[in-house]
Amino acid sequence: MRGRALALLVLGVGATRDARAQGTPPQRVAGGDVVEIELEAPAGCAARALAEAELERLLGEARRTGERLLARGAIVEAGAGHYRLELLLERGGATSSRELEAKSCETLAEVAALLVALSHDPDAVERARAKQQAEPAPRVDAPAQAAVPEPRVAVEPAEPPRSPLQPLPPLPLPRLGFVGRAGFVGGIGDLPGPHPGVVGGVGLRLDEFLVELAVEFGGGSQSLLEDRPQAGATFQRVVGITRFCRDIVPFFDGPFPRREWELDLSGCAGLELGSMSGEGFGVSDPQRGEVFWAAPRLDVRAGIGLAGPLSLGLDVGVAFPVDPRRFVITGGDGTVLVVHTPAPAAGRLGLVAELNF
Repeated sequence: MRGRALALLVLGVGATRDARAQGTPPQRVAGGDVVEIELEAPAGCAARALAEAELERLLGEARRTGERLLARGAIVEAGAGHYRLELLLERGGATSSRELEAKSCETLAEVAALLVALSHDPDAVERARAKQQAEPAPRVDAPAQAAVPEPRVAVEPAEPPRSPLQPLPPLPLPRLGFVGRAGFVGGIGDLPGPHPGVVGGVGLRLDEFLVELAVEFGGGSQSLLEDRPQAGATFQRVVGITRFCRDIVPFFDGPFPRREWELDLSGCAGLELGSMSGEGFGVSDPQRGEVFWAAPRLDVRAGIGLAGPLSLGLDVGVAFPVDPRRFVITGGDGTVLVVHTPAPAAGRLGLVAELNF
């Protein structure tokens, strides 16, 4: 039973193609070698002599008894440091083939002999192996042929096995960029009437997101008293702006820096913090008043690439004053007159040049 298990183990290695003939049962003969092996090998490799000696050691007298078995094989170089064995077994009208690879031509010769011996009589192979294990180790001065090396049947597969766990692809690095912007801005609702202004800022971009810090100045706006057109006040506003923006079109993988004539659209939310001041004129005691200005802000900004890192941006937004204060002036007779009250919402319109790096 042990010999048959070993036969199944070795004969299962490699690719097998069997073609069994139909007809009369195999003929058994006695006397002479009924098991023959023909083995071709590259120059410098005594594969046939080694296979003959190994076959004789494994089978002994069993080689000359039983059904005739003819083995034909060839060992060829399969690459740097590798050899391939192609072995064809013919017995009783049936054929089978084996293909194996190893790093040594001699190893494949020993394996070929072992495959042939196991195919002919696995019990005889088991008896030869048991006898060799029971014999004492050969002396150093014994003839070289007295100690035939144990066949190495652990051949290597044609390709190394692949692990079922494949490494995950590396995560893409975020795109980091810097934005500098400066331009003109107009406002309405915070100061009396529409008024001009300027804005400048810098920003840090990470993929589709932008964080921006800016300074905005609006001025040159006057408010006159209805019944005294020669009297009134001049106003200005200076604020710092913090905004957080995200690309809307395209929502993912937005162009940065913008390519020439390429458009994009973003939505922003931010906060204005600063001061609003007014100075009276046309009265006997003109004074200057200043209040703290705080207003959440929403913007939509569009951009178009011009050339290289230069692009043009258009901002449209609205700010909502947290605590709009009234500005008043005192007349010569002591009367208090309201000269300006900011609206609950203030509009913003800006045209800026941008440098994207």
